[in-house]
Amino acid sequence: MKYVMRNESGLEFNFTSNGSLYSIKIKHILVNLYIGNELEASIANFYLRVFSEFGETIYPLFGPNANTKFEISESKYLGEGIVDSLHYQFIFSLHPVLLSWSYSIQIKNLSNQSARFQFVYTQDLGLCDYQSSRLNEFFVSHYIHHEILETKENGYLILSRQNEPVSGYHPACLLFSNKPVTSFATDALDIFENRNLKKFPSKRKQGEHSVIGLGGEIIIR
Repeated sequence: MKYVMRNESGLEFNFTSNGSLYSIKIKHILVNLYIGNELEASIANFYLRVFSEFGETIYPLFGPNANTKFEISESKYLGEGIVDSLHYQFIFSLHPVLLSWSYSIQIKNLSNQSARFQFVYTQDLGLCDYQSSRLNEFFVSHYIHHEILETKENGYLILSRQNEPVSGYHPACLLFSNKPVTSFATDALDIFENRNLKKFPSKRKQGEHSVIGLGGEIIIR
């Protein structure tokens, strides 16, 4: 673990030296479920899915497999890179005083050909104490309820709540975008297959791998 971001609310993000997420903590509560490491990308990531006549290619923006140059301070994570003639820049930041975080991504097409692409966000959720996550990840996932909400402006939102008490509380997390989310998944079995991203089914699965996937609308630029 090399980089730490935190705000006044007690929200803390820890990243490894390769830029992958290690942990999200709010005091004694672990927000994510699977602890990151120095050898591979974490479950939590942002992806750029690029479509072509030959199929699709998926590029992670965080971690050792990303083509991202990054800089992390206590309040911001800045990154940029180029894939398939698409230049991307992003800012990951924490709200100064609230228990919230955000990603802001910009894309510039460097080629003369139009490009079709989609942003995909994945986030594992434990909403538990650290010992529980290390003892039995399946048990922790089993008690998380995912409520699917839908709005006209922003598409799908997912509210996840830990039904097993954590120090007398039931931690919850709301994941959404200010741009339309057109597809979702609530379990890793509907998100990953042979280390690749699947197309999200937009159906709730209360399984034993608590991972949220949000897919944005396809952009042509």
